[in-house]
Amino acid sequence: MDILTLAMVNLFIGLAAAGSLLLLCYQYPAARYIRYWFCAACCLVSSALLGSLLQLGVAVPYWLLPAANNVAVAGIHLFILAGLAKLLHLRLPLFVVLSVCAAYYLFHFSLFAQAALSNRLLVAFPLIISVNLAALWVIYRRFDTSLKLPLTLFTVALVFNIVQISIRYSLLLAEPLQLPLPFSTQHIHSLGFFALTTFALLSFSAGLLTVYRKQQLLLEYYSDHDALTGLLNRHHMEQRLKGEIQRCVRAKDRCSFLLFDIDFFKQVNDTYGHLTGDTVLRHVAALAKSHLRPYDSLFRYGGEEFLLCLPGTAADEALKVAERLRQHIENSIIDEVPALKLTVSIGISTLVSGQNFHELVQQADQALYSAKQQGRNQSLHFQAANCD
Repeated sequence: MDILTLAMVNLFIGLAAAGSLLLLCYQYPAARYIRYWFCAACCLVSSALLGSLLQLGVAVPYWLLPAANNVAVAGIHLFILAGLAKLLHLRLPLFVVLSVCAAYYLFHFSLFAQAALSNRLLVAFPLIISVNLAALWVIYRRFDTSLKLPLTLFTVALVFNIVQISIRYSLLLAEPLQLPLPFSTQHIHSLGFFALTTFALLSFSAGLLTVYRKQQLLLEYYSDHDALTGLLNRHHMEQRLKGEIQRCVRAKDRCSFLLFDIDFFKQVNDTYGHLTGDTVLRHVAALAKSHLRPYDSLFRYGGEEFLLCLPGTAADEALKVAERLRQHIENSIIDEVPALKLTVSIGISTLVSGQNFHELVQQADQALYSAKQQGRNQSLHFQAANCD
């Protein structure tokens, strides 16, 4: 495949990637890593356009070709690195990327760079290899197993690029020694265009796959979690707690449920508004989460009600946990409305023998109802409520 054809293929890949990533930038504005990859695609488009002009015999000034073209090629790798760093929560300021591009551009106006193509390549190859190695380090340092497939594809692209540039760099160093080479300079130049095509195709495919996977994970998260409080939701609750009860039954272990409700929550909404009501729900959820052990489960049961599952917890221990939680909420202050004093009522049930998930929830609900009937702001176990 001749160089002009490869340049046109790169142009098509760049335009397709840039168009797709631009749409994704507007659709997911919070995903800032997409913007960096869009910039990388724009660099590929610029490089392909300039390369096409050269092959078509159009006279192009030095400041565009090779200077701007080489910076565009380096920009592809730099912006891919910056996007990976942003994706994996590592800091790489944009001004660092732009500073490297600016310094590399100015380098082209030095006497050394203008003297020969080989001089420019002596700097370009180590620069791109270093950037690719930095990208591999970012992936290795913060490898996210939930993004295993796209990150693996990025790794393949980066390793391929490092290997092919290292080979071309070795051939370049061997040229002054007049060693016999199996390839002509033209073949090596064509190899560079083909390698860029392959690297771009792999990298932008990995980028698009990353966006798809991130949105898939987000949908999975919101299918199991409450959007307001971040707690597990009722959709996920029954399946998870049925399994927890079965495990406790097999292990002959205890398990307790705490069902708690914010007292006079309707008055909070009526007095302060629903936005404050949402703040109260998040506040209570955060306090409840602070009491969790690694194997406990906290759910938003509905409205202002929450359900806490405490595996391996007998009735007396569950009552102590409930009282600590109740007192913590009562003594807490909401920064937005410091005058608002919150209390909760808590109903407790404990697995003894034979109960299923629905029965345990129903018992906790009955205990909660009794706690409210007896004046609210208290914790009550189902057995004690039954005895009264």
